[in-house]
Amino acid sequence: MIGIVTEEIINNPKFYVMFRELNKLSDQMPVFVFSNGVRQLPIKNKFTILQQIEAMSHQGTLIATDILSSQVVAKSMTPKKKLLYLQDLEWTKLQNFQAQQVSNLFLNTQLEVVVRSEKHKEVVSKLFRPVDKVVYNWRASELLKVI
Repeated sequence: MIGIVTEEIINNPKFYVMFRELNKLSDQMPVFVFSNGVRQLPIKNKFTILQQIEAMSHQGTLIATDILSSQVVAKSMTPKKKLLYLQDLEWTKLQNFQAQQVSNLFLNTQLEVVVRSEKHKEVVSKLFRPVDKVVYNWRASELLKVI
C-alpha cells in the first residue's frame, strides 16, 4: 500500500507524469493520494484521492512530494516507511529561505530521501546527507524497488 502526500492537485506536466505512473502501480497495489485540494485532474485516476489529513493514519509507505507535505509525513505515526521524493530542488526557489528548517528536514533520519536524477543526488548528498535512491519521474518500476 502506497500513499502520496501533496498540497494541491493541478493539471501540469509534473502531476500528469505522477498520475500516469501511479495508475500503473494501482494495478498491483492500493494507491492513495492525499491532498488539500484538487483544482483539476491531469488525467483520469485509477487510485483513491483523499483529504491530506487522512495521511496521518496511512499504514503503508507514505511519500511526501515537497517540503510542506514532508512535515505531514514526518509527523505521521503509522506508516511502515516514510519517504521524501524530490522531483525538484524547490528550496532554492523559496523567497524566505530558512536554512535551519530545510536542514532539519533533510537531516531527519525518519525520512528516506529519493531524488529524480543523478544530478539531484549529487546536490543533496553534498549539501545535506548521502542519498542513494533515484527514481526518474515517478517511474513505477523504479518506485517499487524503493518501497
